[in-house]
Amino acid sequence: MTYFDPNLVVSNLGLVGILFMIFAEIGLLIGLVLPGGDTLLFLSGLAASNAGALVFGDAQVSAPLLFILAPIVAIIAVSFLIGLGQSMEESSLIAPMEDTSIKKMLLKQKHG
Repeated sequence: MTYFDPNLVVSNLGLVGILFMIFAEIGLLIGLVLPGGDTLLFLSGLAASNAGALVFGDAQVSAPLLFILAPIVAIIAVSFLIGLGQSMEESSLIAPMEDTSIKKMLLKQKHG
């Protein structure tokens, strides 16, 4: 059993699993490793539709909740990723960029 199979995520974990996978793919820097992101979005939309009962049986997802919460989770994930990037920029792991060469070039163009 693979935990990242989109069909299993939608049918077993429901809305919580879908929202976690959206957050993980966008905000946890492992989106390239997780398989089936586009498939998950397609299957979650299918589960939210009337045809979801035919495919997933009892595991249906509330369409209004999915359409409201999925963009909110995506925005939170992007905000988390931006915050992570800013904290990495301030840490000693990444040296700050020296922009003195750009300043010198602009001053030279301005003052000749």
